[in-house]
Formats: sequence, structure tokens, C-alpha cells
Amino acid sequence: MKLIDDVLDSSKEKSEYALFVKAMILRINGNIHESLEMFKKCHLLDPSNIDYLKQFGRSLYLLGRHKAAIDVYDECLKITDQDWEIYYYKGLSYKYLRIYDEAVINFRKANEIQKHDCTFIE
Repeated sequence: MKLIDDVLDSSKEKSEYALFVKAMILRINGNIHESLEMFKKCHLLDPSNIDYLKQFGRSLYLLGRHKAAIDVYDECLKITDQDWEIYYYKGLSYKYLRIYDEAVINFRKANEIQKHDCTFIE
């Protein structure tokens, strides 16, 4: 983390990769709010990178902000509609909001794109 902070200091927080790695480490360590801010900075540096947006949505999902996560995943779908993870996490968000019809639609779409055990289980 010290090395990452040094890179971020020297780049004036313009190193997308360092921000992304720091965000992932923060989230793994349970600092989801901080990771959310790091992913937001990544997205601001490169709005066309869908991975930053997906991770931003994932952090919102983990924070229990399911409606906001769905909104972010809808933004992802404007970039690509062929990513199973977008539909999977969107489906999970709908599931936790108890909007089961939408959850099923999204899980089915995820499986149409790429089959995964986690999607079948849901």
C-alpha cells in the first residue's frame, strides 16, 4: 500500500492503475466506502473503462445501495450489453430489493451471455 501511495503522490492521483489496485485492496480489507471513492476517481479519469464502472457498482451493491447499483449497471449496459457480470449483479440487486421478476430476467440474460454456477444457483 505504501508503494501505491507513493505512485499516487508522484502522479497527483492520476495513475488509474494505482487507484484501481488501491480500491480493490481497500474493498478486500472491508473499507468499502473508501474503495467506492477510489473507483469513482478511476471512472472520472477514464469514463469509457467499463471495469471501473462495474467495480463502482459492485461497491454500491456491497454497501446495500441496491437501487444506486442498478443505476450504475444500467450505465454499464450503455457501453456494452454483452457482459454477464453486469446482468448478474443487477439481478442480485433486484433480488435484494425483492423485485423478483426483474432479478430473474437479469439472471437469464447473464446465462445467455455466459453460463456460470453462481447465476444458475440464483
